[in-house]
Amino acid sequence: DYLLQLWTAIKEASLDRSAPFLIYQESNVIIRAIRDYLRQDIGEVLIDSVEAQEEALTFIRQVMPQYASKIKLYEDSVPLFNRFQ
Repeated sequence: DYLLQLWTAIKEASLDRSAPFLIYQESNVIIRAIRDYLRQDIGEVLIDSVEAQEEALTFIRQVMPQYASKIKLYEDSVPLFNRFQ
């Protein structure tokens, strides 16, 4: 579903604009991780930045809306990676 939506967007962009222009750019590391690893058996994804969480939620709502509730903001005073060592 994601790849089909991406392909459709690329085709439409190529019809709407004349060359040269950037038609596609790979997502950032957060979006790539969500896209590649988020599955039904993952309980939650903790993100410790409001901006990154908003970006992740925007992506999730477009391509995997059923997982939007799994994207959560980590707000504990203990740094995220220290918490789970």
